[in-house]
Amino acid sequence: YVPAEEFMVQKVKEIMPPEIAAATMENIQRALESGEQQRYEYPLSMDGEQRYFEARFIPREKNEVTAIVRDITKRKQADKKVQFLSSVVEQSADGMAIADLEGNLLFVNNAWANMHSYDKAAELLGKHLSIFHNEDQLMNEVEPFIRKVMEKGFNKGEIGHIRKDGTVFPTQMTTVALKDENGNPIALSAIATDITERKKTEEEIAQRSNQIIALRELGLNMVSELDLDELLEDVVFHAVDLVNGIGGSFSVLDTECQVLKMAVHIGFESFPEDTTIKRGEGLSGQVWAKREMILIEDYEAWEGHAPQWVDHIGHYASIGIPVMWGGEILGALGIFQESDKPFSEEDAWLLEMFANQAAVAIYNANLFDFAERRLKRLQALREIDQVISGSLDLGITLNVFVDRLVKNLEADAVAILLYHSALQTLEYVTGSGFRSNAFSHTQLRIGEGQAGRAALERQIIHIPDLNLDAVKFVQAKLIHQEKFVAYFGVPLIAKGELVGVLEVFHRSPLDPLPEWIDFLKTLAGQAAIAIDRLNLFNGLERTNMELIRAYNEVIEGWSRALEIRDHKTEGHSRRVEELTLAIARKMGIEKGKLAHIRQGALLHDIGKIGIPDSILNKPGKLTEEEWEVMKKHPIYAYEMLYPIDYLRPALDIPRYHHERWDGGGYPEGLKGKEIPLAARIFAVVDVWDALRSDRPYHKAWPDEKALEYIKEESGKHFDPRVVEVFLEILGGE
Repeated sequence: YVPAEEFMVQKVKEIMPPEIAAATMENIQRALESGEQQRYEYPLSMDGEQRYFEARFIPREKNEVTAIVRDITKRKQADKKVQFLSSVVEQSADGMAIADLEGNLLFVNNAWANMHSYDKAAELLGKHLSIFHNEDQLMNEVEPFIRKVMEKGFNKGEIGHIRKDGTVFPTQMTTVALKDENGNPIALSAIATDITERKKTEEEIAQRSNQIIALRELGLNMVSELDLDELLEDVVFHAVDLVNGIGGSFSVLDTECQVLKMAVHIGFESFPEDTTIKRGEGLSGQVWAKREMILIEDYEAWEGHAPQWVDHIGHYASIGIPVMWGGEILGALGIFQESDKPFSEEDAWLLEMFANQAAVAIYNANLFDFAERRLKRLQALREIDQVISGSLDLGITLNVFVDRLVKNLEADAVAILLYHSALQTLEYVTGSGFRSNAFSHTQLRIGEGQAGRAALERQIIHIPDLNLDAVKFVQAKLIHQEKFVAYFGVPLIAKGELVGVLEVFHRSPLDPLPEWIDFLKTLAGQAAIAIDRLNLFNGLERTNMELIRAYNEVIEGWSRALEIRDHKTEGHSRRVEELTLAIARKMGIEKGKLAHIRQGALLHDIGKIGIPDSILNKPGKLTEEEWEVMKKHPIYAYEMLYPIDYLRPALDIPRYHHERWDGGGYPEGLKGKEIPLAARIFAVVDVWDALRSDRPYHKAWPDEKALEYIKEESGKHFDPRVVEVFLEILGGE
């Protein structure tokens, strides 16, 4: 700086720096001419530093001017800071405002004004904060918020605001209390951020989270549903509900026939029964072909629509989703909505996620259904095996077989025709599911009709549409009356021989899977085995019966031959046979043993064949030596009959009928119950008949005398219990 005394003798032009001298003189001249104070600011570079000065020129009398110069460098620097801060405030995306403690606005930036739909910030100066809130917000949000600011000097939180047009939007508010030098609050400074988008994002995230949770719960519920039909209904119902649709459908892929079969449809007029969809046909067919989601705003206007379904779907907005597992299509899910409410990307994402979960559930249900079918079929096979093993009745066996076949193959009707080789015919033996008994009269020649053809060719005959082939049926009229649509004829072959034909009828189209055919073949094999086994058994039974009849005839022949030789006992064997069997039944002897008792009764004296005629037919009393020979006839009987297996169970009577209860009999001197029961029974009957018949050594006794003898010998010669039963039977007669 230059000392003041040096300026006193210098002119203005000499004092002022050259760069401002001219401007200084101009301002002095204007002040003199106008008589008004002049002011201007100028910069000077001093000691390498830029400084700012303000010069004021005040006119006085006598053409004089007083000049006042001030250093305003600090003020200019402060102004620049203020300008910078103002620029920041105005350019901020956040709304900023200052209000006095009464809530009157002292300052707002443009962002605040724009946020609340005002054109200019100036419109809001002097307004009260209440214009940005409704009564509920003021009471429940704003007032508690400001109280906290006043208490703590600062607060932050979410508060709802109202725009000029009345719409409500959420904000994130940060408010501080402005204080004077004494620390007393004098105003409130607030920064507001419009968080509409953030809230929307949060809501979307929350909604997505809820949807994921809902999907998870739906998935868990669906996986626990093992009934496929009910599961598919649940899938369509939940899918429609997820996107607020008006209808939906699910079509299952039939891998064997390579068509989609509509399993469920909700919200539409009924589709034709057994509706099938070809690959690339309509929405579901396109989804199958492309293996990707398809979004359609208007089904009828869509170039890929199927004309036959336009009446059902019309102008609806549509979305089709492939339901896949392990890279394979399980089916197609279709959801429909009013055309003015097209499906969003969010809907598409949601349904795609849902379809993935549905695929798991459907695959699981398919596995369970397959396993359950397998189990039921194994159980059916086991039951049939048990019947085959445990029953010798062909009718019962085949009826059980037919019942299990109908249940496990879901057939509408079944018939079994037996083959008669001698006649070369097939004849109905049993069946189920027919509406009349007309089929029970079926009798076909080999090669006649479809069953005859199956028998002749020894191959399965499958007719998927009887309407086309009914003319080939001998019972074409019956086929029409029964409304059968599909047919299987299976030859029943055992050990390479034809034993019959199994016929299976359906009243709806049938395109079975290979496993169905395999099970049908297995059942047919079992039926053939059962028929062959029972045919074999019946043949053996007939042979056995013929053999038994032959044996019995031989036995009766032996008995008659013995009576001819020993004419004294003519008719004796046949008489004692009947009474012996009556006592045996009364005493509870098993039915199976009665035949042996009968044989034993007929052959009781067969051992006498070994007794010489001189002894056997001697008219007088036998000598002691002769009697010893005669007593050997039970031993001879045993020796004759024992080698014959068939007659061995009948030996008790021929061998022991001369034993006595008291042990005094022959040939072994057995006593009491040591004697077989059959022999004890026969002993009573034998003596009873002998006493009442003429013999060389005595005349026939009267019944009363013979009966009295039997009573007397009870406990001696005879078993008392046998005598008791004997008397009961005679008393009854």
